[in-house]
Amino acid sequence: MSDKEKYYDDVIAPLLSKVASECKDVGMSLTAVVEYDKGHRGRTRLLQPDASLEMVMVDHCAKTAPNVDGYIIGLIKYCRAKDIPMGASFVLNDFANKGGDPQ
Repeated sequence: MSDKEKYYDDVIAPLLSKVASECKDVGMSLTAVVEYDKGHRGRTRLLQPDASLEMVMVDHCAKTAPNVDGYIIGLIKYCRAKDIPMGASFVLNDFANKGGDPQ
C-alpha cells in the first residue's frame, strides 16, 4: 500500500463518507472519485432512488473507467430496466432500434 493510498484510506475516505451521509440526510446524490496513484482510485457514492440519469451516468463512469465497453453495456442495461429511450443516441441507436443485446 502506497503512502497516498494509506492517506486516502485514513483521511480522505472518512471525510467523503461524512459528506455522503450529509447528502443522504437532505436527499442529495453524491459520487466522488479520488485518484491517489496513477490508475488507482477510490470512490464514494450515495445515489438517491430518484437520482437523475446524468448522475447515474457519472457514477457508472467512475465505476467502469477505463472500460468503455463496460460503460456502454451497463448504460444500455440501466436504460432498458428504467424504460429510458435510447433511440436518439447515435451510439445506442443500434441496440435501441434493432434489439441488439449487449453482453
